Amino acid sequence: MSLTWFLGIYTSVWSGITDTLAALGLEENIVLVNQGEHASNLCTDPFKMGAFSMGGTGAQIAVPLAIILFCKSKQLKSIGLVAIIPIMFQVNEPVLFGIPTILNPLMAISFLLTPIFNSLLGVFLLKF
Repeated sequence: MSLTWFLGIYTSVWSGITDTLAALGLEENIVLVNQGEHASNLCTDPFKMGAFSMGGTGAQIAVPLAIILFCKSKQLKSIGLVAIIPIMFQVNEPVLFGIPTILNPLMAISFLLTPIFNSLLGVFLLKF
């Protein structure tokens, strides 16, 4: 998902596939829990929202705060102030297009690797 956003492609391109798989996994988890077993599918929307994409695509929940605290540019600080509330509700377009994160090779490292790290950490914490 982050890679398509980084390339400027909106993630709804993948929604038909990912939303269907997430719904199937969630349905299977509900059946397992109703049978008294543990939920085994992690690829569901609650997991995705909680671990993979905190603060929107790219897990950018800390970016506006870092911008406000550490950037010297008044323009970037104003983008951070505008983005701080929406990013808490998984809306990070002000950061994506305001900094810009899209097609920015310096931002690509954290934008692409943070969701992977968060997902691996989430899976590890849930499995062990």
